[in-house]
Amino acid sequence: MKRIAFILFLSLFISCKENNQSVNSSQKTLLPDFFDVQVSKELGPDSLQYYLNELIKVPKKHVSDSLKADFAYVSGRFKNRLGRYDEALEDFNYATSFSKEKIHSDREVLYFKALMDSYFVNKNDLLNAEGVNEKLLYLLDNNDYVNKAYVYDFKRRVKASLSLYEEALRANDSAIKLYLKSRDTVSYFILTMGRWELLRSLSLPSELTADLVKVTIDPNALSAEHMYRLHTTLGENMGDNFLSKIATYKNANFYAKQMVGIDGRSKVLNNYLNISKAYMGLGDLNKSENYIDSVFDLGFTNIEYFNQKEALKTKLSLKYKQGADIQSVISQLDTLFAYQDRNYGKRINSELGILKESLENEKALEVAKKQEEVQRLKVERNQFVLGVLLLLMLLVTTFIVYFYKQRKLKSEHQYLLMQQRLLRSQMNPHFTFNSLNFLGENIKNNQKESSEYVYKFSSLLRSTFKNSTKDYVPIEDELKSLEDYIKLQQYRFPNRFTYTIKNNIDPEDYVSIPPMLLQPFVENSILHGFKEQKNLGELLISISAREKYIHCVIDDNGNGMDLENMKERSSIKLIDEFLKRITGKGVVIINKSTTNSEEKGTKVELGIPCIIF
Repeated sequence: MKRIAFILFLSLFISCKENNQSVNSSQKTLLPDFFDVQVSKELGPDSLQYYLNELIKVPKKHVSDSLKADFAYVSGRFKNRLGRYDEALEDFNYATSFSKEKIHSDREVLYFKALMDSYFVNKNDLLNAEGVNEKLLYLLDNNDYVNKAYVYDFKRRVKASLSLYEEALRANDSAIKLYLKSRDTVSYFILTMGRWELLRSLSLPSELTADLVKVTIDPNALSAEHMYRLHTTLGENMGDNFLSKIATYKNANFYAKQMVGIDGRSKVLNNYLNISKAYMGLGDLNKSENYIDSVFDLGFTNIEYFNQKEALKTKLSLKYKQGADIQSVISQLDTLFAYQDRNYGKRINSELGILKESLENEKALEVAKKQEEVQRLKVERNQFVLGVLLLLMLLVTTFIVYFYKQRKLKSEHQYLLMQQRLLRSQMNPHFTFNSLNFLGENIKNNQKESSEYVYKFSSLLRSTFKNSTKDYVPIEDELKSLEDYIKLQQYRFPNRFTYTIKNNIDPEDYVSIPPMLLQPFVENSILHGFKEQKNLGELLISISAREKYIHCVIDDNGNGMDLENMKERSSIKLIDEFLKRITGKGVVIINKSTTNSEEKGTKVELGIPCIIF
């Protein structure tokens, strides 16, 4: 009897073990590695969505933090392929949230790279991209030369995109040294060649370094991506030798076509753009047009944000060089405006969507925490005395009140930053449109004058876009941009007005203010106050420091304006709401003729928040 029982027990044990093995083998396909392989394949949208749905179904409640991070990373890759960039950002942010100490796994580094590239390529959010990059640098081990070199290489890309060429050059040199330490001669070779372009941007002499000559590279040891980078960098550094540039970019295209997926297609289209620009430099406008048309026909949205702008500018330049009529040029300008407006609109909607979803997630998390707390109290209430239970409830209540207060402060701060970004996002396209519209009207009749205006306008536009990524800028920089804007308006409306800027702040005080708060009021004085005025207009801008803010006065002797209509304008209304939330005081607008019949014009007073170092 005992023998029979033993045999039955042994059979049952073997059966359970086989069943467990069967379950485990079936669950292997549910690990992140399986989905990582699928997202790397050339799959269509329906197949990608199918595997994403399967990934979402995998239970993740009791898995380790490393697996949760890996699942989130792979999910973000699927959503990127499907064009759902905001959702992908959330997944990549979640994947990196588990990295709180030094990173020793290249897999963790991939999460940060994906998050940085999403901000940089898909969202054109250079500030957040650089922030993630700095966090990665902090978490890396000092001897991890390979990944630290990537960090400095990425920093070079960000700084170069912002036209901060000196900082880009320093980051480039740091990356070169680290690539040498890691014995990555290919990356060293490519970055050393790329250094020439940075030196040219700084108007400094550039020569082939002795170290570069010594580098020996075996082409058979290089991947298609390495060969693509090598030929692309060579083409970028050939100056005006357009025939050689074209040949080199076509070689780069050969290797780009060997790369699978959307990344390979993006590189092919980037090469078409480079070849089009080279043919334009060579004077062969027909071939230039063929290649730039291919960029738009085969997938304009598949190339990086910066290259999208280059493609639009190249098409505009091509129209101009082909001697197109003014209506064709203006039509292309309209395309450029529409593209810019779409990108600003997407960015605003994205930021609002993320803020809304973040608040909803916080509410859901709070509800879940309360439910868990109630359940825990029910389980433990028979194990603790009444006094301990009352004390615990008191502590929980205190924690909830404190948490609500902190969350309210955080939400208000996020809202203020969002208001400020919305304000700049609205004013930048408005100012750009007015200036380019003037250029479109005058480019045919007075090309020399228009060329000078383009030069001045591009200088102001560069500083405006540079400041638009910052919440605060030095007051001297803001006043310099404002003065450049006024000079451009004098260029448009000669002999209409004069101006004076009085900065009463001590130059030894380092004061920073939010950008683009004064420009709408100055624009109103110039475009509306001085419109159809017989006498010479006078514009006075006065800046002085108060106890907690900067007091600004914008005074003109124009025709005066309808105050209610002026206050309802979207940009002024946003500024008024923003200042009321920060300083408690809004914008004061006075029609001077109402207080003194002998005076004309409008006076605007506002208090701007500031940071004093």
